[in-house]
Amino acid sequence: MPWETESPVGGEPPDGLVGSTVGNYRVLQRIGQGGTGVVYLAHHAVLGRRAAFKVLLPEFSNNQELVGRFFNQRPGSRIV
Repeated sequence: MPWETESPVGGEPPDGLVGSTVGNYRVLQRIGQGGTGVVYLAHHAVLGRRAAFKVLLPEFSNNQELVGRFFNQRPGSRIV
């Protein structure tokens, strides 16, 4: 699949999650980062669709307010 060979955004060094499987998602590429999380392009193995996969940065995992906001975010689009 063409998106599996693309390099990370801005030529950044490889990411530890890229190439791994999380649940039914195969993490293909890092596509962006905000203040509290990283967004990846992933492929759902069962549904056969691409999706944005967001991960909270580890340094914020003990902040209950941020964790709550992270889980309450409404996805704008499930398919990329």
